Amino acid sequence: NAYDMNVLPRRKKIFPWLKSKDDGIKLLARLTKTFEESASFDAALSAFSAWMADYLDAAGNGIYLWQAGDSRFALFASSGNNALFLRYPRLLLDECSQCGLSTLEFSTFELPAAAHLANAHPLLRACLEAGMASLAALPLWAHGRLHGMTLLLSARHHHADDDERAFFRVAAQHVRFAAETSLMIERFEQEAAVKSAQLQEYEEKY
Repeated sequence: NAYDMNVLPRRKKIFPWLKSKDDGIKLLARLTKTFEESASFDAALSAFSAWMADYLDAAGNGIYLWQAGDSRFALFASSGNNALFLRYPRLLLDECSQCGLSTLEFSTFELPAAAHLANAHPLLRACLEAGMASLAALPLWAHGRLHGMTLLLSARHHHADDDERAFFRVAAQHVRFAAETSLMIERFEQEAAVKSAQLQEYEEKY
C-alpha cells in the first residue's frame, strides 16, 4: 500500500537569521559606522532598529532598554509589526524567560502550535496570531551592566546553528564596544558642557 503524500506531515524548512553569510560582515561594519556617526547613543539605537531588517530575516524588531530602578525592559524603538510591540511596551526578566529568551547571550525560540501555547506568555500567543513563527533576543551589555535587548520577530522558522551563534556572539561584542564608546563620549560631552556653563557663570559673576 502506497502512502498518500498529500496527508503526510511536511517537514518544516528551517532558515538562518542572517539573510546571507556576507550580510554578517556588512551588518557588523554598518553597526560600527552607525554608532560612530550618530549624535547620541539613543540616535544610534534608533538607526540600528531602522536598518536591521536589511541583513536579518526579521519581520520586525523592538529595542527595549533596561530600567534598573523598575527592574524591567521598556520599549525604546521598533520597526515592523509596531502594533505588536506597542501591546507589550514593558517586559520583566521573568517574562523573557517565559518566552524562552535569554538576557545573557543571543537566544532564539521557535513558536509551537497554538494548542501548546494555551498557558504560555501572552506575547507568544500574540506573535503566533500575527503570523510569526520565531523569536530571538540579542542582549545589549555595556560596562558590565545590562542596558537592553533587541527582540526579533520572523514569520519563518529559524534555528541558529553553531556558526550563526558564533556570529551573534561577535555581534554582541561589537554592540557592547560601540555602546561603551558612545556612552563614554556622551558622558564626556555632558560633563564638558556643565563645566563650560559653570565657567561662563563664574566669569559673568566676577
